[in-house]
Amino acid sequence: MTRFVIGPATALHLAQLDARIPAKHQLLAPTLIRSQLLAHLYGLVRRGELDSQTAERRLDYLRGLRLRLLGDRATAVPVFNCRPLCCSRSREA
Repeated sequence: MTRFVIGPATALHLAQLDARIPAKHQLLAPTLIRSQLLAHLYGLVRRGELDSQTAERRLDYLRGLRLRLLGDRATAVPVFNCRPLCCSRSREA
């Protein structure tokens, strides 16, 4: 089993793609990721960058995503043996 550590940006990107994660992979994330995701989606809707139905669909996807949170002792040490999974977006200066 390959373990990947993801952050909020990667989780949102997976939700946008409606990506299916194979059972042979395990996703790990910081304990605060759920609060960060909800706050980010809320901000997008408030600014008019995303409609509420799309935000709800992405939130449903994220709720169904099997994430192991890194807040417990069992996952704190093994995380150093995981691969980071990130989305890189080129930014124009």
